[in-house]
Amino acid sequence: MDIIEVKTLNEPDTAFSIETREGDEVATGKAVEQITETTNTIRRLFEGDDNITTPPRREALREQLYYELIGGDVPGDKMEWTDRVNEVFRGDAQMKVNSRIVSVEINSAATSDASLDCFTEDHQSLTITRLPKQTVVRLLMSGQDFESESPDDASETVSETEETGDDSDTGSGQEDVQEEKVDNVSDDNSGSEEAKPAESTVDESEASDSFGDPADYADQVETLKRVLYEYNIKVESIDPDNVEVGPNLIRYKVELGSGQGQGPLEKRAEDIAREMALEREPFIHRLPGTPFVAVDVPRDETAVVHIEDYLDDLSQREEADSW
Repeated sequence: MDIIEVKTLNEPDTAFSIETREGDEVATGKAVEQITETTNTIRRLFEGDDNITTPPRREALREQLYYELIGGDVPGDKMEWTDRVNEVFRGDAQMKVNSRIVSVEINSAATSDASLDCFTEDHQSLTITRLPKQTVVRLLMSGQDFESESPDDASETVSETEETGDDSDTGSGQEDVQEEKVDNVSDDNSGSEEAKPAESTVDESEASDSFGDPADYADQVETLKRVLYEYNIKVESIDPDNVEVGPNLIRYKVELGSGQGQGPLEKRAEDIAREMALEREPFIHRLPGTPFVAVDVPRDETAVVHIEDYLDDLSQREEADSW
C-alpha cells in the first residue's frame, strides 16, 4: 500500500528539504512529518497489540479499499484483489506500507519528473517525486503518462471497436426477425378456434438453466459459507446444486443451524457484499414454506426475458390469451 502526500506549493522547500548525511539522502520538514504520522498510523493497524481504536480504524480502511476496488478501474480480476485484501485483514498475509511525497512544482523549469529514494530522521524509507510544469501539462492534455499507447495501437483499438459495433448491429437485426416470427405464429393461432396451441419449443430443464449454470457459482457458495462462519452465523447447509440462477439475481438458499435467527444474517448484508466482491448488497429474506433463508444477489447485467417462450407453461392458457 502506498501512502501518498501531495503538495502543490510555489516554494516546495517550505514543505520539505533533502540533505545528504553519511551518504544517505535524509528528508525533513512538515510534509515529511505528516506522511510519517499517517504511515505509522496505518502500520499500527496491522502490527503490535490492538487497542480500543484499532478494530474500527482497520474496518474503516478495509471498507474504503473495498469500495475503491469495486468502483475503480482496477486491472485484473476484482475478485482476486478482494481476496488479497481480505487475506491481509484476516492476518493471513502481510502488507507492505510505503511512503511517498508527490510535489507538484508548476514553477519548475525541468523537462521531466524525477523520483528520489531517501529516509526520514527515524530511518523510515520515503520516496519523493517532483512533477514539473511540463509533466503536469502533458498529463492534463493527454490524460496519460509516458507509457501511453502509440498511435498505431490506438488506431487498431478503434478498428476493433468498429468491427464489434458491426457485429452487434447484425445480431440485433436477427433478434428482430425472430421476434416478428413469434408474433406471426401467435396471430395465426388466434385466428382459428380449432387450431391447436403451438408446442413449446423450450425444454423445461433448458429454461431453468437458460440464465446460467448453477455449477458456475460453486465457488461463491464456499465463499458465502466462509463469510457466515467468520461472523459466527451457524449454517446447516448451502447446497450448490440448489442455487437458482435468474435473469436479475442469483439466489443462494441458506439453511440456518439450530437456534440461529435470521436477524444476524440480515445485519451482515454489507459485510457479505464486501467479502464476496459484490457491487450491491444482497436481499435476505425467508422463503415461505421452506427451511431456507434466501440470499438474493443482484446480477451485474440483467437478462431479457421473452414471455412468448413461457406462455405454454401456464396452467390456464385460455385466461392468459384473454389478457
